[in-house]
Amino acid sequence: NNLQTVADPVFDPPAGTYHMEQDIMINCSTPGAQIYYTLNGSDPTEDSILYTNPIHLPPQTHTTIKARAYLSGWLPSPISTAIYEIIGVVEAPYFTPAAGTYTTAQDIVLNSLTPGSQIRYTTDGSEPSATSTLYANPIHLPLNSSTTIMAKGFKTGWMPSSTASAEYIITGTLPAPTFDPPAGSYKEMVEISLNCTMSDAAIHYTTNGSIPNTHSPLYSVPISITQDTTIKAIAAKTGWISSTIATASYQILPVANPDDTQSPAFTGIHGVYPNPFSDATTIQIGIKEPANEYQLSIYNLKGQRIHHISGNAKGFTEYSWNGCDASGKALSAGIYILKLKTPTESSIKKIVKQVP
Repeated sequence: NNLQTVADPVFDPPAGTYHMEQDIMINCSTPGAQIYYTLNGSDPTEDSILYTNPIHLPPQTHTTIKARAYLSGWLPSPISTAIYEIIGVVEAPYFTPAAGTYTTAQDIVLNSLTPGSQIRYTTDGSEPSATSTLYANPIHLPLNSSTTIMAKGFKTGWMPSSTASAEYIITGTLPAPTFDPPAGSYKEMVEISLNCTMSDAAIHYTTNGSIPNTHSPLYSVPISITQDTTIKAIAAKTGWISSTIATASYQILPVANPDDTQSPAFTGIHGVYPNPFSDATTIQIGIKEPANEYQLSIYNLKGQRIHHISGNAKGFTEYSWNGCDASGKALSAGIYILKLKTPTESSIKKIVKQVP
């Protein structure tokens, strides 16, 4: 018997344990040989499965492949055997929404593409294990917080996933600045401090009636108020929504000089300058009678009183008006009526505010 023997079938990849599905190819170096194989442990014959395409081995399978090559006029090859253990690896979890900086509170959803897997996670920076917190509901991240979530997928009989990590910075809207002392009327110069409960926030402010933004003056030292002034301020910080606008109006009451040797010739409005005006005008009143109480009011053409001041003095007194109402709101251009009233006298004068 001079028959030749067909070469042994060879498996690629070779037998072993794998952590992902495999497609097994079987080759024979004898030209023209056909390979037959079994997956049930029996010895292959020419009635077994004819090898034509790679054999797919899915996760979580234990498979024994036996193969034998045949060629007409040749002796069959020896039986080649390969045992494969396919251990599945859980897909790493993913996060929704993705890691990042947010200005509103977030509820983080963890997901896995591996059916039947469990996700366990930590928020203290430690590596998740099979005993870490089991994910069941979205993870709530409140305002003003910084959290790193580390998550890992687990499934019985499978390799755990790699660790997924996501860092979240939750900011929000800054609290509005506060004023110290508060808005009101004062008899002399006052220094205003601006504060924000978010200690590292920057405060920007205006004193000309405009809306403050991050290009407005940066508050660093108390603001000295020597005349009627409205301060508007916001708090700002990178990654945060700027605060609402805080507004405070300060009125510096005019004080007559009791030693003034120049006595007005009459009680009334002695001058308004400039008039018309755009930014501010100075109102000069004269009180002839000693220690006489007066009421100085400004009205719009509808007869609504929009500003008011009272005092008790003799002599000349000057009062600066910035064209705002009592709340500090800038008034529109137009005609306004100035009225001075004492127990014995009254005086009226027209004021014209122009567009700046």
